[in-house]
Amino acid sequence: MGSRRAIPARYNELHTVLRRALADAVEWGYVAGNVAAGKRVKPPKLDGSSHMSVWAAAQLQLFLAGTSEERLSPLCAFWP
Repeated sequence: MGSRRAIPARYNELHTVLRRALADAVEWGYVAGNVAAGKRVKPPKLDGSSHMSVWAAAQLQLFLAGTSEERLSPLCAFWP
């Protein structure tokens, strides 16, 4: 678990979900085309040099407090 090989697999899973969701949206008439279909979309190149940082609890609380008056603030609380 946690190996570098799991990262590309996760991107493939996410792309599959997105492609299928957009295909449904096209079928239902919500969008004109599926931008995630075909050869146009390529996965990001993972060279191992990218660094991810995570907010501390205090930073997250400050962010949520600062966005509490925004119209879409409830989405911030659930953003992955």
